Amino acid sequence: MGYACNRATDDEEYVENIGGRRGRTLVAAGCAKPGVTGVSESQARALASAQDIEARSEYFYLLIVAEDAAMRGDFDRAREAYFRLAKLDPDNADIHRTLAALWVKDGNLDQAIFNASRAYALAPANVDNAVLLSGLYAAQGRLNDAIRVYREILARDPDHEDVPLLLSRLLILKKEFHDARTLLDDYIRRHPDAPMGHFERARIELLDDRCDAAEPYLDEAVRAEPQFELAELALGYCAEIGGADTTAIEHYERALDINPDNTRLRSHLVQMHLRGSHLEDAQRENEKLRLFDFDESDVRVNRGLILYQQGRFDEAVNEFDLVLAADAKNGQALYFKGVCLTRLNRVDEALRTYARIPSDHPLYGDALAARGGLLRRIGRLDEAAEHLRSALKVHPDDPYLMRTLALVVSDQGKVDEAVRMMRKAMDLLPNDDAMPYTLANILERAGRWEEGVELMEGVLDKDPDNADALNFIGYTLAEKDVDLDRAEDLLKRAVDLRPNDGYIADSYGWLLYKRAKYKEALVWLEKGFRLVPDEAVVAEHVGDCHMKMGNESAALGFYRLALDLHPEPDVRARLEKKVEDID
Repeated sequence: MGYACNRATDDEEYVENIGGRRGRTLVAAGCAKPGVTGVSESQARALASAQDIEARSEYFYLLIVAEDAAMRGDFDRAREAYFRLAKLDPDNADIHRTLAALWVKDGNLDQAIFNASRAYALAPANVDNAVLLSGLYAAQGRLNDAIRVYREILARDPDHEDVPLLLSRLLILKKEFHDARTLLDDYIRRHPDAPMGHFERARIELLDDRCDAAEPYLDEAVRAEPQFELAELALGYCAEIGGADTTAIEHYERALDINPDNTRLRSHLVQMHLRGSHLEDAQRENEKLRLFDFDESDVRVNRGLILYQQGRFDEAVNEFDLVLAADAKNGQALYFKGVCLTRLNRVDEALRTYARIPSDHPLYGDALAARGGLLRRIGRLDEAAEHLRSALKVHPDDPYLMRTLALVVSDQGKVDEAVRMMRKAMDLLPNDDAMPYTLANILERAGRWEEGVELMEGVLDKDPDNADALNFIGYTLAEKDVDLDRAEDLLKRAVDLRPNDGYIADSYGWLLYKRAKYKEALVWLEKGFRLVPDEAVVAEHVGDCHMKMGNESAALGFYRLALDLHPEPDVRARLEKKVEDID
């Protein structure tokens, strides 16, 4: 199973398919590749003490209750447990920070600020404590308090990359432009290649109707990030009000190349071509407001996306919750919160979050696709198919939606239909190796693994260093006990190409397991689990290796953990049998 959810390429961004262990679903264009995550300290503590529950102190019992409740979306129970933990350990800043995040979910910002203030007082050097507190202050409109905390962070860490941008937004809201300019000028000196620093500096000048002063900063922003849509829009705006319509159109067309779905901009371009070369004052001001009237929520969403990309999913969810506390219908925050919740295996909460995205939001179709994938993951295939077909009505030529629906159709036993759908998706993206990879998975799941291997051999013929193809063929041969020597050679090459890929580590460990090298296999299987702790079959493999080594208690712990990760029905049945045999 080790090839199940590997990312397809280094320059495309995938998360593990929320619908199963073999395919992948594209999240959104323009997002950086997710970071690799490991087992949290709290999960490690729980696992380490799982063999001797009776001897545990009340503290660790409450910790398990709190974390389990939070994982399952029972936030009332989680808050109660963390509240009792705070009484037992009142000087634990992490507990207070977690309580603050839980209060945000309940919409109780006053209580959230109380616990966030306590966390910050106990550990002021912890930037996460400070950023959470200042964000809560800003959400309540207490801008002076938020500014004070941000300034305290910068006094300790002048090189911080996020805080100056957040602070500058608040200073601009208070119309303290001089201080904002000084702050951003210093930020640009420290981070000359950070595009947002240049853009924020330009925005101050734009708000002061000084396009001539803004343009050099905007040019630097585009130099640092050529795909910077907002900077291109701003340059187009400045050219337009200066009467240089030809230049403005060039910038707007580049912005449309970056984001073709900006229908308002496309409509505006049509108007530019139809009318003369000058804008009415009212139109000009309206465009200015539309393009540059942002608030702190934009930066918060960006920070959440950065945390997501770094694999810090819990922290990213907290950032999105802060945005939603001020704007409950923020579609971008809802969508990426759902993505993070999926990565945290909080499936029910992710489904509820995706369902809140307004139907007129650009990410609505993506949310339908994500819900479909999640419903597939928990075995509700008819609902999954319905959601994915609805998403295809919104995006009829989206090959990634076709791919996810093909996986659902395959699960329903309609393999031929799934294959036809994948062939169509492959025609739409002929150079995307992820598509034949998914088709190979579908064929293997249908018992036609030789066809899947043949398909991946074709990929290897074109690209001998394709790690996904190496992994697929190597794992499949190992799983079927066919040509283990070649399987080992292929998987060693895959490991060399992607040493920190959890699925490849699991594949190589499984090959060693098949060769009865259990001690060596356990090292690789545990590495795979550390890198992808939310994949049921990876956890199952660790349990299987422990069983072969005579460690029944450890095996049982990993089997139960795998059952908590919403495995597919056939995997669940297999795991339940293994647990029953040990018990």
